[in-house]
Amino acid sequence: AVRVCHERTPQLVVLDMMLPGRSGFLVLEKIKGNPESPAVIMLTANEGKRHMAYALSLGVDEFIVKPAPLEDLI
Repeated sequence: AVRVCHERTPQLVVLDMMLPGRSGFLVLEKIKGNPESPAVIMLTANEGKRHMAYALSLGVDEFIVKPAPLEDLI
C-alpha cells in the first residue's frame, strides 16, 4: 500500500490501525510523508484518545471508531 501511494498518489486511503505484520501508524507515517499525500481515513476498534491524538499528529484526515455506520465512511 505504501509503495502504491508513492507510485500512483491516490486521492484517498482508508487505513485500519491494526494491520497484520505492521502498525497502521507506521503506514500512516510513510503515506503522509510528502506534500502530495492523499487524504487518509483511519478506522479502528480502539476508542483510546491517545491513539486518536497520535494519528492526528501524524496527519490523519479523519479518525473513525468501528463499528461505524456506512454513512459516516461515505
